[in-house]
Amino acid sequence: MKEDDEKVFEQLKCFISNITGVAEDEIFKTAYLEKDLGVFGDDTIDLLLMYCKEFNVDLSGFDVRKYVSPEGDTLLPAIIRLLTGRKNHKQADISVLNLINGVLEGRLDETVINA
Repeated sequence: MKEDDEKVFEQLKCFISNITGVAEDEIFKTAYLEKDLGVFGDDTIDLLLMYCKEFNVDLSGFDVRKYVSPEGDTLLPAIIRLLTGRKNHKQADISVLNLINGVLEGRLDETVINA
């Protein structure tokens, strides 16, 4: 399984680099799409859709609102949440390791992400 893990990681590094422009040597298993690689909003959605096609991963059980921040102004929504007490819908970030596990399992959902 370790060899498969490394093979998939190398393929994902190349894939992510080609899609995002982030250099392969800056992509680690522990890197998060938003926080570390700077992939936000629609770019994350596009990457995930291409990922699902490229690696034959089922995303039907993936809750996009939980893992993808909306694009655009982040300051105004933060102020509104502060004033109204509403919470941000996004609760987590997707890591490269999550994507590796998604390829190995053939699906990306809560079970795979939390494994």
